[in-house]
Amino acid sequence: MKDVLLAVGYLLALGLAAAVILWARDRLTAPGEPTPAELAARDRTYRARLLAPNWSALEARSGAGAVPDALRELYQDRDLVLSTNLDVVDPRLSGGEEAVWSIDRFCPADREALAEQWEALPSRSFTFAECDGDPYYVTLGSAEADGGPVYHLFHDGGETVTVAPALAMFLACCRKARLKGADG
Repeated sequence: MKDVLLAVGYLLALGLAAAVILWARDRLTAPGEPTPAELAARDRTYRARLLAPNWSALEARSGAGAVPDALRELYQDRDLVLSTNLDVVDPRLSGGEEAVWSIDRFCPADREALAEQWEALPSRSFTFAECDGDPYYVTLGSAEADGGPVYHLFHDGGETVTVAPALAMFLACCRKARLKGADG
């Protein structure tokens, strides 16, 4: 019986030592919280990417070479593309329903952004905005100057819904929401 208790004691001591070693390793190697300076630098980098779209990357993605005028206008509208936390409500969207489409932020139009897009999206899609990580996107390569339909993918359920029949209409609603937010 004494040998069994001794073996159990050794196993408990070994388990405790392993737990302490793993805890210490995690504490020493885990990245810390970013400093305010690091957060500000990330924000400046992101803003710079938003304001410098790479149209050749999007043209290559489209396969047809044309980027819709409505998409180009989004990135020319500095106030809109830098907007965050918009709640877009307009009965013209979603077939007349009073839906609220929230946008946390707009996304850069560059190679890095294209590389980060969801694999579940169609091959010629471009994510121009997101909410809680769920992308708002259009399909590139059509000849529609208004940008064609806007889609929203809910990644939790994998459901894709059509938000607006045209990107130009959706962006007009976004501009209205931004102005309403600035007023109120």
